[in-house]
Amino acid sequence: MPHRMAPGAYIKVHVDSGDWARLTHRIHIPIKINDEVEFSAQTSRGWAQLTIEEGQSFEINNKINHK
Repeated sequence: MPHRMAPGAYIKVHVDSGDWARLTHRIHIPIKINDEVEFSAQTSRGWAQLTIEEGQSFEINNKINHK
């Protein structure tokens, strides 16, 4: 399911929930990004920022805090 974010959009810290989050495995493939895009996930050592590149897939555990 593709998503499009408007320039300057911000996604608050959240944990994915519902049947789709419990029953599926998400892989993200950024089609087009700019230098201001940040994707972070909370680990036991604090927040970790993921390096994302256009056309390169990445995955996270969507059941942990992320933004």
